[in-house]
Amino acid sequence: MTNETIFNIITNINKNPEQEFQDQENILYVRGSTTDVPCIGLVQILPDYDLHAYILSEYRGKGIMKDFMRNVVIPYMKSVLERSEIIVSICSDEGLALVKALGFEPKDDYGTKWVLR
Repeated sequence: MTNETIFNIITNINKNPEQEFQDQENILYVRGSTTDVPCIGLVQILPDYDLHAYILSEYRGKGIMKDFMRNVVIPYMKSVLERSEIIVSICSDEGLALVKALGFEPKDDYGTKWVLR
């Protein structure tokens, strides 16, 4: 999924706040703190161990995605999906800052792949 696709999914959820939405095996939603904005982001778990994390721009820089990754996504991947390591590709400066804050380490010499064991 592209960022635009994810943005559209989140926008559609927030246009219909009374409609229920559920986490799926490969998509975990970042819930908003009010019923007016029930979804502020999501993390897509890709089959090749990679992740695609996206949060609405107005919620960036507040530690929300870092907390969600630390408390929801990583434990889910390790316990439910039984992954011994999580490998991610970095596509942005924000993504790099996030994986560093979560304790990922460089996997290659180019700094494009990072791993959490």
